[in-house]
Amino acid sequence: MDFQIRRATANNAPEVALLTRAAYAKWVPVIGREPLPMKADHEVAVREHLVDLLHVDGVLAGLVEMIPEPQWLLIENPVH
Repeated sequence: MDFQIRRATANNAPEVALLTRAAYAKWVPVIGREPLPMKADHEVAVREHLVDLLHVDGVLAGLVEMIPEPQWLLIENPVH
């Protein structure tokens, strides 16, 4: 298996949105609505936050969205 981690760019926003929706879709029937990460503006997230993408054999398999703060690093939206 070939694993690659790289920083997302604005061009990756649609992929980030699709993976996030797929990861959280199973919770819609449980909570009766779409979880907030499914409704997020992923174009803004990729532009304003740090989003790292995990590719396995060339396919997007996971991501983590981070917001750097002065004394910590907030993980906003982990998806795997």
